[in-house]
Amino acid sequence: INSVYYSGRVDASPSFENIEKATEFYYAKKLFTEHINEATRQISFKLEENDMLIFDNCRVLHGRSAFQDVEKEKQTASNPVESPSEKDHTTNNQVVDGVKLDSVSRFLRGCYMDSIDIRLRKYNRVLSATSRSYSTTTARVGFVQLDECTENDMEIISDLYSTATTGEKLAERSLALLKMLGSGSIDNPCHVDDGHLGANVDLLEHGLQTATRAFRDGQEDEVVVAALLHDIGELLSPSNHGEFAASLLRPFVSPKVSWMLQHHEVFQMYYYNHKMNPPGDRNIREVYKGTEDGKSTCAGVTVPGESYQFTVDFCEKYDQ
Repeated sequence: INSVYYSGRVDASPSFENIEKATEFYYAKKLFTEHINEATRQISFKLEENDMLIFDNCRVLHGRSAFQDVEKEKQTASNPVESPSEKDHTTNNQVVDGVKLDSVSRFLRGCYMDSIDIRLRKYNRVLSATSRSYSTTTARVGFVQLDECTENDMEIISDLYSTATTGEKLAERSLALLKMLGSGSIDNPCHVDDGHLGANVDLLEHGLQTATRAFRDGQEDEVVVAALLHDIGELLSPSNHGEFAASLLRPFVSPKVSWMLQHHEVFQMYYYNHKMNPPGDRNIREVYKGTEDGKSTCAGVTVPGESYQFTVDFCEKYDQ
């Protein structure tokens, strides 16, 4: 199981081919619902005024319990509503158990934040200079072995690690690594001598071309960045340079883009593998092709969403 999307709403149910599939689904959903509703598997707490609750919507199953304002109930007890089920047409608010909902002092506001934004903000978290009790350039810990470290040592390390891994510095290092794959010049003295690999352009130029095609095609920023860096590990980890790029960008891109980076080198074989000596299978990418039930035909490999076709299109349209 790669992930579970759960909702108690009826409209969250999928369509079914036949009654047998529907029966299996609702039986499994019933068992899962009973499982998550066990008291030992729940954490309940009350939010106080001005509290903020932040969680990953794809990792934490959450909900709100019924709410009663005891003080408001006491105030309205002397003047109860005749019918608990009737509507208060003046305020257009429902009346429940003799209490108008507009009289309950409860106000919640929620919003969704893109996980990429959250991760970028995490990497940009740097303590101000005035909050440090030491210099970031001269600070050193006192231990030799990690099991000898103190809380103060870990505070220094955590602080300096945050300073060294801001989004800006991660981007600078990635671009510096990319520039190494280009031709030598005054502006680019740190380059490799074999960045062309016999082609008419070096790997830096190839990355720029790929990113430009994706940009002109109207792709999202994450696809353009992935296109720019997709071959960044070609001469560092030639046997799995796709995984190199995927690991580098995985914290910042969607699963679909990460999967494409990891597997694009296999999909590229469609254009040349049959021309090798001896000839190889140009359709080797089809081991990742999903079946109708969404599972991969390659044992142990899960293809998220539309990643297969996205990778086919990426190689066809941009990575040539």
